[in-house]
Amino acid sequence: MIRTRFARSIETNGGATPRKPNNGIATAAIRLPKAHQPSEETSRFCSHANSNSALGNDNWGLGPTFVVLHLDHGSPWVYGVLINNLWSVGTRNGAPSYNNGLIQPFVNYNFAEGLYVTTSPIITVNWKEDRSTQQWTVPIGGGVGKILHFGRLPVNMQVSGYYNVARPDYVANWQIRAQVQLMFPK
Repeated sequence: MIRTRFARSIETNGGATPRKPNNGIATAAIRLPKAHQPSEETSRFCSHANSNSALGNDNWGLGPTFVVLHLDHGSPWVYGVLINNLWSVGTRNGAPSYNNGLIQPFVNYNFAEGLYVTTSPIITVNWKEDRSTQQWTVPIGGGVGKILHFGRLPVNMQVSGYYNVARPDYVANWQIRAQVQLMFPK
């Protein structure tokens, strides 16, 4: 097995939602820039910014993202789903085209003092793969998180682990996710 050191993508998220959810449900259609890595999760708009050619694709890509979120004031439950698909645009330097999808259901249960438990597996599919056993990555698992404040700035910190119950041969058995999210409420 060859190990490679690399810089993966940095993802910038943005979107618009209604100021007030309709019956506790908010929806958004967003586009997010991210460098593409065909064997992993992909995002909405993609540039070729991989640090190692073995880990990425030189083609640009783009596609829609949709989010549905349920949030009731006073309820400890937050749940919903993020769905997107990304298609390559043109071919560059002989790089192969791609058509990848992502589904991320999420459920959080919030406790007092900003602590929460969560599950938000990132399910991916490579629609170009002919063998159905090699198309999907389906993880199960969960984690814990906490909203902290640094001065007036809220920061969401989370760690979670997922076992891939379905996966292509080249994908790891486990995923570990660590997240630090700066939040800028209005």
